[in-house]
Amino acid sequence: MADINVTSDYKKISNILGLLPAEVSDIIIQEILDKESISEKLVFQFNFELPFTRIEAISLLFYNGLLTIQGDRFQVYDFVIPNYVIKVMYWEYFRYLFESRHQIQYESIPVRDALIEMSESGKTDMLVEYVHSILKNLSNRDLQKFSEKNIKMIFMTLLMGNNAYFVKSEHENNEGYSDLLLIPTQLNPGKDNFLLELKYLKKSSKESLETEKNKAVEQAGKYKAELAAEGIVCKTYAIVFVGKSAYAVQEVF
Repeated sequence: MADINVTSDYKKISNILGLLPAEVSDIIIQEILDKESISEKLVFQFNFELPFTRIEAISLLFYNGLLTIQGDRFQVYDFVIPNYVIKVMYWEYFRYLFESRHQIQYESIPVRDALIEMSESGKTDMLVEYVHSILKNLSNRDLQKFSEKNIKMIFMTLLMGNNAYFVKSEHENNEGYSDLLLIPTQLNPGKDNFLLELKYLKKSSKESLETEKNKAVEQAGKYKAELAAEGIVCKTYAIVFVGKSAYAVQEVF
């Protein structure tokens, strides 16, 4: 499960981004999580009599070791997440935001049991069912703006910080970007890598659910083949959620 030091250290991120209006800090955290990078100018000397803005916040993330510089163009710096531990911290912070805003709390035991199932039997049934239970606890208003991106965010917040799998989002290959790739850590006795292709429908008939599932299976199959060519053999699943009412899962061989 999550490292206790990482779990507490996300407060460093919270203390910095919490100084901004919510809509500004949300844009920053979403950009960092989506791209694992963010571009901005760098403040070299702070003037606390001036408003605290996006530039100051990103600069403080850098000075606190939460971002590092990859390059620059015309005094605009490309900041990236320095390592996997810091990446986990950002996801812990996002999890904190999600839980507080939606008034829910992720349970550690279902996640632990799901990871054990994945490691021992190569199945994702418990993980998908737990994500479905989270969706069922969200309000209809919360779900109005939901998309595949939000589903992926839920999976990531559940999976990041465990010591069973390294989690990679948007793994690039010749077919595009796969949604989630899980690689066993040295502590994990299981040998299976996992590739998860995620889809989300707001509403659906049986026909549209089947159509979307078939699309996910086809896409996942292409990613699976590309990863196999790279030497990464994966247990692969296409997963489709329909609002909070239903879901479908199919293993891709």
